[in-house]
Amino acid sequence: MICIKSLSSEPAFNLATEEYLLRQTDYDACVLYINSPSIIVGKHQNAIAEVNLNFANEHNIPVFRRISGGGTVYHDTGNLNFCFILNGKAGELVDFKKYTSPIVNYLKTVGITAGYEGSNNLTINGLKISGNAEHVYKNRVLHHGTLLFNSNLETLQTSLRPKAINYTDKTIKSKPWPVTNILDHLNSKMSINQFRDQLFDYLISQLKYTAYNLSNIEIEAIKNISKQRYSTWEWNYGYTPHYEFTKEIILNNSVLNIQITVKKGIITHVNADGSDFPITFLSFLNTKLIGTRHFPMDIAQSMSPLKKYLSMEEITHFIAQLF
Repeated sequence: MICIKSLSSEPAFNLATEEYLLRQTDYDACVLYINSPSIIVGKHQNAIAEVNLNFANEHNIPVFRRISGGGTVYHDTGNLNFCFILNGKAGELVDFKKYTSPIVNYLKTVGITAGYEGSNNLTINGLKISGNAEHVYKNRVLHHGTLLFNSNLETLQTSLRPKAINYTDKTIKSKPWPVTNILDHLNSKMSINQFRDQLFDYLISQLKYTAYNLSNIEIEAIKNISKQRYSTWEWNYGYTPHYEFTKEIILNNSVLNIQITVKKGIITHVNADGSDFPITFLSFLNTKLIGTRHFPMDIAQSMSPLKKYLSMEEITHFIAQLF
């Protein structure tokens, strides 16, 4: 097995690296990488419902969709990601404990006893340090997970939505779990780069993995995947299955009831109703938002004509309540 220490902190590139190794090579591989602040949703999730989008946009935290299932996770420079890509036999490819055992064994070398809890979590004293997900492609499996080393847990908690009560869909929902950082449980303190390097060296020496650097040709292929999939709104948001958003919005001390139907990220139907609002205002919402992406910037552009009814501050407040 080859083992790669990614030098990139770009989430789209690292997700594309995983996909490239899974689908365009035939050898076993391991990748370690640290992403810049970002939110990664599972393949079958509603990104809008899972993410506190107003907070994420305000703090410039981008959202990406991966090809594996499971729940939404937050990445930053205090979080180490690991990925194993292996060949196997049909029916025997999915094995959470098998693929996390090298991580658990490494953690023992730094004085951490990790437990298995839930369907895909590694924990310390019941507190989550790692969420994992898998994706099967032909006779190969991609298993990847997070390792909360010194992550900003406040930002993690705020950027993810624990329960999306205004959304109705058939998507996979994340399961909130109390979390902790590995650093807080270490006897000897270290940086995340030291932690990553020690794990890398452990895999090389103890499991006989081979250190590997991507070639320029491979890097270009990965960049192409990143551009075509992971850098697109259509994949990160538009891939979301059909859903409905229903909410009672307070605007100018009046109640506006609104229901929005969204397919592939595009608003296909709006039903806005409120006795205190002009018919022309309600008619605008019910017709002019159709065909717009359910996304703050797009809705803001569509609502520009409403300046004759609302101030810019009121429009901004209204749009924030649509997510």
